[in-house]
Amino acid sequence: MSTIVDGQAGITFSDSSNQPTAGYTGFRNRIINGAMQIDQRNNGASQSYGSTGSTYCLDRFFLGNSQASKITSQQNAGSITPPPGLQSYIGMTVASAYTITSADTFYISQAIEAYNIADFAWGTANARSITFSFWVYSSITGLFGGAVINSGAISPRRTYCFSYTIPSANTWTYVTITIPGDTTGTWYQNNNGVGMYVVLSYGMGSANSITGGSFQSSNALSVTGATSILGTLGAVFYTTGWQIEKAGAATPFEIRQYGTELALCQRYYYRHTSSGTYTQFGVGVCGSSTNILVNVPLPVTMRVPPTSIDTAAAGNFVVYDGAANTALTSIVLNFVGQNSAGIVGNVASGLTQTRPAMLEANGSSSAYIGFTAEL
Repeated sequence: MSTIVDGQAGITFSDSSNQPTAGYTGFRNRIINGAMQIDQRNNGASQSYGSTGSTYCLDRFFLGNSQASKITSQQNAGSITPPPGLQSYIGMTVASAYTITSADTFYISQAIEAYNIADFAWGTANARSITFSFWVYSSITGLFGGAVINSGAISPRRTYCFSYTIPSANTWTYVTITIPGDTTGTWYQNNNGVGMYVVLSYGMGSANSITGGSFQSSNALSVTGATSILGTLGAVFYTTGWQIEKAGAATPFEIRQYGTELALCQRYYYRHTSSGTYTQFGVGVCGSSTNILVNVPLPVTMRVPPTSIDTAAAGNFVVYDGAANTALTSIVLNFVGQNSAGIVGNVASGLTQTRPAMLEANGSSSAYIGFTAEL
């Protein structure tokens, strides 16, 4: 048996199973979907990034790309064997070789809700140390970097940049980074905004890099001199097993039930996907001859009322009023709450005002409606 102490209470793990046997209260890991299993948006399909900015590659994980069309991403890209005890990973592949400039940023990140790190007490005299552990695999070896950083709504920003080494190409490497609590900066502690961003970089310009190992007032996301994979066509950077915990050393990766992990993801994004034929998306009433108002129950309480929706093409949906199917021309978000959302389905004509009706898939498994409440 071995005991790892987080500064307050010991957690005892079985040497044979690496699962806790005593002193365990659950939810050690503040990262959601750290095992990279949930991919509601893409269902494992490869993604390309034709524009710059931040785009979700898996549930809760987004890529920052300062240049378009340089990277593709995919759950389980390359179909390699994941690290022991894990089944999935996210992979980034260089689609177009590129020499980064000082202003460039290429990274993967997760935003952690402030409610979920309130006990870290960062920004106070009682700030606690945390440990970030993860697996990484790259075709390029060398020094790499990352960061934890506070909310962009706070000025000045606070960042702690760190470095680690990938010593062998195309081999899984386990990394642990222990970060002291920040006692002087400002960090949101008890609201549903961003408490902390956690970042791994695979290509960072000098303007966004600093000397690591201490908290600084900076927007930097990596350390000076870190490796970029962008210069090599086909180069890969894979990662999985992300864990952030209140501890002075890494503990074994926390395995949560799939249904629990999915529900945690659905607090931020929920996609209702057709199972084929005429899957129902919601019941409503025809507001006129050209639209239907539909209420869609949400499976969990979302972080905030959904701020936007994304949908399959309108042609994948119909309105069924008990007598006929009428093809949709568009879908828009109407009224929202944290437990249900209202949408409007528009048609060219043919509906009867005040008649109850259903929004359904048009015999297609491609129909979906996604609701976004991301940080």
